[in-house]
Amino acid sequence: MDKGKIGIILSQINGTDLTENCIKSLKSVNYNNLSFYVGDNLSDNYSHLKLLARFPDINLITYTKRKSYCETFNYLSKIATEDGCEFIFIVNNDTRNFSKDYFDMLIPEFKDKNLGMVGSTCLTFDGEIRQDLNSMKNKFGHSIIVPTEGFILRTEAWKEIGGFNEKLNIYTEDLNLQRDLLNSGWKIKSNHGVSFEHLAGATMSKMTFHSNYYRMRNGVYTLRILNLPLKYKIKQFYTWGRVHINNALTVLKKGKFILAIKIILFSFAGMVAGFILKK
Repeated sequence: MDKGKIGIILSQINGTDLTENCIKSLKSVNYNNLSFYVGDNLSDNYSHLKLLARFPDINLITYTKRKSYCETFNYLSKIATEDGCEFIFIVNNDTRNFSKDYFDMLIPEFKDKNLGMVGSTCLTFDGEIRQDLNSMKNKFGHSIIVPTEGFILRTEAWKEIGGFNEKLNIYTEDLNLQRDLLNSGWKIKSNHGVSFEHLAGATMSKMTFHSNYYRMRNGVYTLRILNLPLKYKIKQFYTWGRVHINNALTVLKKGKFILAIKIILFSFAGMVAGFILKK
């Protein structure tokens, strides 16, 4: 199979050092048809400009208004597809140590014309398995066989389903994306002969509102729209809420009373919004 052009889609908020390491790692793989599309989502300073000094061949887009997680990846992917990319690689910027033959192993999977998405093994920064064939997450009764920290899509499939659902903003957009692909007749596959490392929480752990409100809202919303037994939905809702309560208790034990209150309030507001968000 010819080495089709791959658009590397990256977004950052105050994470230039992580993005720099990610690009450096991706440029070291044995694949010579990559184009980089990096969106800076209103970082607090101009440090992102050093990315152009280090990598003058990348496409660096600086927004004038902050975009949501879903909006920024949709926006950058549109640019990449218009630029002639046959595939897009949507990947978190806090990733590194991609296998040298990462794309040489994954792109040939697309010989199957019905394959819309392919993924790999994902490791922690300590080299421990975060996600592989034996440890994929089960979300709301749906088996996530592709690590959502980084995956390759055929642009034809991406355009057909319309990319990420921007109504979600962030969280569960991965689940909904895979569901939309499958419902449209596209296949999803993982090849665990290659891997990369993911730090996790580099940006969202600092965004209290987003990490509690949208996680809870979208969790409730997703439970509503999926065709699952009521008993299972109640169990998942309980588990979802318990995570947020435990998070609040953890910070409260550290004496962070205001933060604990914010977590509870944002989570409760998200729960209410999840029940009224239109399908």
